[in-house]
Amino acid sequence: MRYRNISYATVAGLHDLLSSGAVLEVRGERARELRNRVTILERPYEKCLFVPHRRNDVVASIAETLWVLAGRNDIAWLKTYLPRAPNYSDDGVLVQPEMESPCFG
Repeated sequence: MRYRNISYATVAGLHDLLSSGAVLEVRGERARELRNRVTILERPYEKCLFVPHRRNDVVASIAETLWVLAGRNDIAWLKTYLPRAPNYSDDGVLVQPEMESPCFG
């Protein structure tokens, strides 16, 4: 599939996921996935995701990117920019290993 940028790809991908995604079970919950999908972005330099009603915060995205690149897994610094970050942690202090970045093995 070919799209102008990440925003168009996201909206079309979600539409395709909901309309024709394969249903599977993950950790006891039903989920959907798109199999064998290649996405080509015509303008990859348009990197910010702008989807109406998503309320994406560019500053929070930058902060999360820096947090991942720094190899951190603590929630304390991140929750300044992403107040719901503790919701993705079992103890509200650290991110679980399955959620950690694979960037630094």
